[in-house]
Amino acid sequence: TATGLVGIGVTPVADAFLQVAGHIHSTGTTPTVGTCGTSPAVVAGSSDTAGEIVTGTTATTACTVTFGTAFATTPICTANFSSQVAAIQSTPAAGSLVVTYASQSNATFLYICIGNG
Repeated sequence: TATGLVGIGVTPVADAFLQVAGHIHSTGTTPTVGTCGTSPAVVAGSSDTAGEIVTGTTATTACTVTFGTAFATTPICTANFSSQVAAIQSTPAAGSLVVTYASQSNATFLYICIGNG
Protein backbone atom coordinates (compact mmCIF):
# COMPACT_ATOMS: atom_id res chain seq x y z
CA THR A 1 0.00 0.00 0.00
CA ALA A 2 0.98 3.65 -0.12
CA THR A 3 1.77 3.50 3.62
CA GLY A 4 4.21 0.60 3.18
CA LEU A 5 1.99 -1.88 5.04
CA VAL A 6 1.58 -5.41 3.74
CA GLY A 7 -1.41 -7.65 4.33
CA ILE A 8 -1.82 -11.22 3.14
CA GLY A 9 -5.44 -12.29 3.09
CA VAL A 10 -6.37 -9.43 5.42
CA THR A 11 -6.72 -5.66 5.37
CA PRO A 12 -3.35 -4.07 6.29
CA VAL A 13 -3.14 -2.53 9.75
CA ALA A 14 -0.72 0.07 11.14
CA ASP A 15 0.69 -2.02 14.01
CA ALA A 16 4.00 -2.93 12.28
CA PHE A 17 3.39 -6.65 12.14
CA LEU A 18 2.57 -9.18 9.47
CA GLN A 19 -0.88 -10.63 9.89
CA VAL A 20 -1.74 -13.72 7.89
CA ALA A 21 -5.26 -15.09 7.69
CA GLY A 22 -4.40 -18.77 7.22
CA HIS A 23 -1.29 -20.89 7.31
CA ILE A 24 2.26 -19.81 6.57
CA HIS A 25 3.88 -22.08 4.00
CA SER A 26 7.54 -22.01 3.09
CA THR A 27 9.07 -23.21 -0.15
CA GLY A 28 12.46 -22.64 -1.62
CA THR A 29 15.84 -24.26 -1.46
CA THR A 30 16.28 -27.59 0.29
CA PRO A 31 18.94 -27.85 2.99
CA THR A 32 21.43 -30.70 3.32
CA VAL A 33 22.43 -32.57 6.44
CA GLY A 34 25.83 -33.83 7.48
CA THR A 35 27.81 -34.94 10.53
CA CYS A 36 24.72 -36.77 11.68
CA GLY A 37 25.50 -40.48 11.77
CA THR A 38 25.41 -42.89 8.83
CA SER A 39 22.91 -41.95 6.08
CA PRO A 40 20.93 -39.12 7.70
CA ALA A 41 18.03 -37.74 5.65
CA VAL A 42 16.22 -34.49 4.96
CA VAL A 43 12.51 -35.33 4.77
CA ALA A 44 10.78 -34.29 1.54
CA GLY A 45 9.12 -30.88 1.77
CA SER A 46 11.76 -29.45 4.10
CA SER A 47 13.13 -25.99 3.37
CA ASP A 48 15.59 -23.56 4.91
CA THR A 49 12.71 -22.10 6.94
CA ALA A 50 11.28 -25.31 8.39
CA GLY A 51 11.82 -29.01 8.07
CA GLU A 52 12.32 -32.49 9.37
CA ILE A 53 15.59 -34.42 9.70
CA VAL A 54 16.10 -38.13 10.40
CA THR A 55 19.42 -38.81 12.09
CA GLY A 56 21.65 -41.58 10.79
CA THR A 57 21.70 -45.23 11.72
CA THR A 58 24.77 -44.85 13.94
CA ALA A 59 24.46 -43.01 17.23
CA THR A 60 25.55 -39.38 17.16
CA THR A 61 25.24 -36.33 19.39
CA ALA A 62 24.89 -33.59 16.75
CA CYS A 63 23.58 -32.80 13.29
CA THR A 64 24.53 -29.94 11.02
CA VAL A 65 21.79 -28.68 8.71
CA THR A 66 23.33 -26.59 5.93
CA PHE A 67 20.85 -24.14 4.44
CA GLY A 68 20.36 -24.30 0.68
CA THR A 69 20.62 -20.51 0.66
CA ALA A 70 22.29 -18.79 3.60
CA PHE A 71 20.32 -16.21 5.58
CA ALA A 72 21.61 -12.61 5.39
CA THR A 73 22.20 -12.68 9.16
CA THR A 74 21.99 -15.39 11.83
CA PRO A 75 18.35 -16.54 11.97
CA ILE A 76 16.37 -17.35 15.09
CA CYS A 77 15.89 -21.13 15.18
CA THR A 78 14.33 -23.74 17.39
CA ALA A 79 14.34 -27.53 17.14
CA ASN A 80 12.69 -30.43 18.91
CA PHE A 81 12.45 -34.19 18.59
CA SER A 82 9.18 -35.36 17.09
CA SER A 83 8.74 -38.40 19.34
CA GLN A 84 11.58 -38.63 21.89
CA VAL A 85 11.46 -36.80 25.18
CA ALA A 86 15.04 -35.56 25.19
CA ALA A 87 16.85 -32.27 25.54
CA ILE A 88 17.92 -30.67 22.28
CA GLN A 89 19.88 -27.48 21.61
CA SER A 90 19.91 -25.48 18.40
CA THR A 91 22.82 -23.21 17.47
CA PRO A 92 22.14 -21.24 14.29
CA ALA A 93 24.53 -19.39 11.99
CA ALA A 94 23.75 -17.58 8.74
CA GLY A 95 24.57 -20.68 6.67
CA SER A 96 23.69 -23.56 8.96
CA LEU A 97 21.98 -24.90 12.05
CA VAL A 98 23.81 -27.21 14.46
CA VAL A 99 21.54 -29.32 16.63
CA THR A 100 23.07 -31.11 19.63
CA TYR A 101 21.52 -33.72 21.92
CA ALA A 102 22.27 -36.85 23.96
CA SER A 103 23.34 -39.81 21.80
CA GLN A 104 20.59 -40.81 19.33
CA SER A 105 20.23 -42.90 16.18
CA ASN A 106 17.30 -43.01 13.76
CA ALA A 107 15.70 -40.10 15.60
CA THR A 108 13.57 -37.45 13.91
CA PHE A 109 13.78 -33.77 14.79
CA LEU A 110 11.88 -30.78 13.50
CA TYR A 111 13.25 -27.27 13.11
CA ILE A 112 12.04 -23.80 12.22
CA CYS A 113 14.23 -20.80 11.41
CA ILE A 114 13.07 -17.22 10.87
CA GLY A 115 15.25 -14.45 9.43
CA ASN A 116 16.42 -11.89 11.96
CA GLY A 117 17.13 -8.43 10.66
